[in-house]
Amino acid sequence: MKVIIVLAAIVASVLAGPEEDLWLRYNRRMPGIYGRIGVPSTPSREGRIVGGVDADIANYPYQLSLRRNGGHSCGASVIATRWALSAAHCTFPLPALSSLQLLGGTSIRTEGGVTFAIEEVVNHPNYDDFTLEFDVCVLRVGADLTGVNISPIALDPIGTEHAAGTRAVVSGWGLNHDLRW
Repeated sequence: MKVIIVLAAIVASVLAGPEEDLWLRYNRRMPGIYGRIGVPSTPSREGRIVGGVDADIANYPYQLSLRRNGGHSCGASVIATRWALSAAHCTFPLPALSSLQLLGGTSIRTEGGVTFAIEEVVNHPNYDDFTLEFDVCVLRVGADLTGVNISPIALDPIGTEHAAGTRAVVSGWGLNHDLRW
């Protein structure tokens, strides 16, 4: 029986793959404050996006893969010639810059595209790793974020307001099935 359990664990770990392991490491948890305010310790599926559809990067040329040690860890968006926007929980605590890259111009996070070296990470000064408040960072690269299917996201003018219920687009890489914690 032990042999079957060990074999099953090995097969499961191989099928999960290192890309998913890295992504889950930075995107699995819910804010720690939930435990303090009476929310169950097991995160709910509320507020999570599961499913979606495959997309062509040509329709979302601002979409980047934030990579840590060569594997996808989080999404990011091109916001200026040498700047990208991501989540602070992906870069906290600050890792060695040599371990981080951005990948753009590809719909497939494991191949193709153009890689950019990150020279600076600026996490929001009020970021709280326990509550995930102010969960935003900017990333500066050494070369212009340009190439086939790489361009800045169109941002609304300052002061633009949107009514509750306004439709929006969410892009990025994730799971196409629900997680079982």
